[in-house]
Amino acid sequence: GFLNQEKTVFDYGCGKGDDVRNLKANAITANGWDPHFAPLEEKIASDIVNLGFVINVIENVNERKQALSNAYQLANELLVVSAMIYNQNSFKGRQFEDCVLTSRHTFQKYFTQAELKEFIDHTLSVDAIAVGVGIFFVFKDADAEQKFQSGRQRSRSKLIRLVERQKTIKPPSKREERYQERLAAIQNLRLVWLTLGRQPFKDEVQDIELLEQTFGSFAKAIRFMMEETDKDVLMQAQNNRLDDLLVYFALYSFSRKKPYRHLEQGLQRDIKVFFGDYEQAITQGKKLLFALADSAAIEKSCKQASEKGVGFYDNEKALHVISDNVELLPPMLRVYVGCGAMLYGDISRADMIKVHVHSGKLSILRYDDFAARLPKLMERVKIKLRVQDFDYFEYGEEYEPTYLYFKSKYLNEEHPDYAEQLAFDEQLESLSLFDFSGYGPKPSVFHQVLANSRWQVLNNQLVRSQKNPNLDNHCGSNFTYRDLIECGETWQKIKINNNPIQADSYTALYELAKNILDPVIDYYGMISLTYGFASSALTKHIKGRIAPK
Repeated sequence: GFLNQEKTVFDYGCGKGDDVRNLKANAITANGWDPHFAPLEEKIASDIVNLGFVINVIENVNERKQALSNAYQLANELLVVSAMIYNQNSFKGRQFEDCVLTSRHTFQKYFTQAELKEFIDHTLSVDAIAVGVGIFFVFKDADAEQKFQSGRQRSRSKLIRLVERQKTIKPPSKREERYQERLAAIQNLRLVWLTLGRQPFKDEVQDIELLEQTFGSFAKAIRFMMEETDKDVLMQAQNNRLDDLLVYFALYSFSRKKPYRHLEQGLQRDIKVFFGDYEQAITQGKKLLFALADSAAIEKSCKQASEKGVGFYDNEKALHVISDNVELLPPMLRVYVGCGAMLYGDISRADMIKVHVHSGKLSILRYDDFAARLPKLMERVKIKLRVQDFDYFEYGEEYEPTYLYFKSKYLNEEHPDYAEQLAFDEQLESLSLFDFSGYGPKPSVFHQVLANSRWQVLNNQLVRSQKNPNLDNHCGSNFTYRDLIECGETWQKIKINNNPIQADSYTALYELAKNILDPVIDYYGMISLTYGFASSALTKHIKGRIAPK
């Protein structure tokens, strides 16, 4: 990442300085300035400058632009800009010029994502990169920008699979100490090769001295590594990296950025190995980008991804895929998602991506806890690729979130949580209590229906309810719990407290009513209750048998 102990950081508009203190506590050189809380602090040029939620509280447009320009001038490598984004679900306040006067009588400028990018680009004459909702990176260092953009398209999970595959394909069979030393020495070299998808140069490998001491030369280390690595693994690494680069150049073409005057060295090497020259790389990238105009091809790719367990293709012709699996999608769909990411930002911040096949839209979904059996939707972003903008919706108290039901549909069998999630989903479906069409029942309705049927979700499991119900709640279709508790000859005479203590006793009454009494009544008609629940307190007063023979 960019934030490490080698970088200096300046917080422009640092408030009371909490972030600066936290950075310093982690051994990062950090300083800050604020017009209200730290006006006497020096404005220091730094590698990274943060302008966090500053421009949205400045009322005057020209002063906003000046603050942005001042912060940019201080950045040696990267400026990070963040601002409040307009939320379609909960917009509150009174319009004042181009701002909003909030209920606290403060000014807030709410941007759309597209407006914020346009403001940054126009003010600084740059092409800002979205990394999140309301968060943009502005690079001053072209090499750093190219590394960042190229790295975003690198398939890390594919690399992990290749490393694991190599371990299983060719375990060492020789036992000589010298051989084991040589094998250990090439582990990092192999990882670099699998990452790059090509033979690395000396300056791309960190432990050159170890390799030269062990093998005599870097070239001999390369030969040994090739001998000890499965050829199919190397070929797959090459294909993976080619896909990554095609996606990178397709998105580069989509961004309409001006050509870089100088290409980062690693990218130069990639182009020469995989494409021959820069023009061919751009041509191949554009070819992949223009393929997105073919909705039939997109639909085919979505179905193929679903068949391979990468996502779930629904009846509305949309592919749902968890963010961790986006890099496993076919290159065409990675470009589709990547185009949306240029507006939204870092897709890995989201939990679920929905590719709409025919509408040119992409939905980005974030949940409160995606690891839960029933994640609750907290944020939805609908990106409209054809108009280069998106709508932002946040859920909470005013707008009830929805649950993601049957999450196992969206997980592949390799997911560590798949088996437990599938068991939960199958148990929930077997209850036959709900209509899950559309988005399914609202959480409040869901839990009420569960409670009425003596079920609850506890610690990510469906269990019988551990709560005692209100006596006047329905117990089955024809009675209440009170009907089954306050009945019988003895109770009618003494009318003592006969309420069950254990929650399981109420569940037993519910099962009795639902599975025995209700069917009898449906067939024969209403019945009169002469026997019911008997607590230990009531039992003491019953002379003779508790139940008839």
